[in-house]
Amino acid sequence: MCARRLAPVRTHPPHAHTDNLMRIKFSLVKAALPSAPALVLGGVLTAGLLALHVALVPLVFRYSKTFRRSLIFANFVQWPLYTNFEDPAASGIEGARNLSIEYQSKVDNCPIKIGIWHILPKTAYERLKGHFNGTDKEQLNRILDEELANSRTPIMLYCHGNSNSRAASHRIQLYKFFQKMEFHTIAFDYRGYGDSTNVHPSEDGVVEDSLMVYEWLQTTIDKGPEKPSLFVWGHSLGTGISSHLLGNLDTLSSRLLERPALPMPNGLILEAPFNNLADEVAHHPLSKLVTWLPYYELAFVSQFVSRAEHCFRSDAHLARAPRLPVAILHARDDVIVPHAVGAKPSVIYTAANQSSRDKTTQCHAARRAYRSLVECCAAPPALFAPYCLFIRMRIIYLYESIRQSRAAGGAPVVFHSYEKSESLGHKWICNAKDLPQVIGWWRALGEAYVQQCTSFGWHCDDDEDGCASTERKKEKFI
Repeated sequence: MCARRLAPVRTHPPHAHTDNLMRIKFSLVKAALPSAPALVLGGVLTAGLLALHVALVPLVFRYSKTFRRSLIFANFVQWPLYTNFEDPAASGIEGARNLSIEYQSKVDNCPIKIGIWHILPKTAYERLKGHFNGTDKEQLNRILDEELANSRTPIMLYCHGNSNSRAASHRIQLYKFFQKMEFHTIAFDYRGYGDSTNVHPSEDGVVEDSLMVYEWLQTTIDKGPEKPSLFVWGHSLGTGISSHLLGNLDTLSSRLLERPALPMPNGLILEAPFNNLADEVAHHPLSKLVTWLPYYELAFVSQFVSRAEHCFRSDAHLARAPRLPVAILHARDDVIVPHAVGAKPSVIYTAANQSSRDKTTQCHAARRAYRSLVECCAAPPALFAPYCLFIRMRIIYLYESIRQSRAAGGAPVVFHSYEKSESLGHKWICNAKDLPQVIGWWRALGEAYVQQCTSFGWHCDDDEDGCASTERKKEKFI
């Protein structure tokens, strides 16, 4: 027998297997690590974003009026698209007509057209429904003008907030609420919004638009035998516009209309208001991205304190109208205009005998000191005094500032909050379960107050039958 030759067994060097594993690991790590060009690109992008965040955005915000105006009014956002304003029913609201008023603006020195919807109360629409089909527009306008002038139900003038138009979905929902509550609703778009003249809006410009609509409305209802009650509702930015309008109605009537002061409405309802635009900017959610910057106050907040074109000082405006009943509605889960802006202390400051730079520096330092004391340490406001330097300061609330302006007697003011559990946010208070009761009560109070003040020649006695009794009713309601 022949012996079988066995094939030689191949053996690896003792460290060959370990070397293979190391090579595999090195390849994986090399593949996972970015290449040198990728690292450079990442570094450039990071540096660019940082420069944008730290330098460019603050500079643009501080020195560009166009940029600030776009953020405030946001009229570049128009939704829904291709709205047929001529047919309000196409937007989901029945019993409404479209009309417009035209005038020569003294603010922008140009012709302005304002688009308006007039929405009938539910019972009036049921009675006049046949006129909406096939009736000539001019004839329909005459019929509805007469209906407005002879109305026995109240009227609500609605001043909407920024972005979109009067056809936005949450605004349609509110109109339907007014309709069920038997209000005539007047909704309009400021310049730069909806089908109104496409002119850059400003605080003075949108207030002028509101004044013209208010005058048209007052002129219309003056034609009737007895004027119906009239209320104004402002939402978000519209609270600043309506407060500016009604707080300065006498001077605006004289300067822009060249006529005696228009009469005050029966009441003002402020939904999701801010006390002034500086505090709204300081408390806006996006401000958290830049509050860590050492020049945050100078770049982002001071523009709305030192410059008059976009301040929306509702606290100061409403202090000039002590005979105007005011109701404030605000949801605690509002993140756009936080509940704190309406209920939290704000600082109003002035400085004397200092240069402009000293005023700015010390005001910003004082505001930061105030925040650290009150927010972080929960210290009483009295401890803030050492930080004031030469600056005279006072701590106010939007609600409290209105109350203080009426300490010697004036119209009632209420603040009604909605809990987070109701999930109403910034623009859905129209869905609040108790809103019919709140508005019904407020309507009755506003009408009774105006009747009382008219009988007393706008004099309010602090006695059992005067403002003191209305104040007790208001506190019981809250």
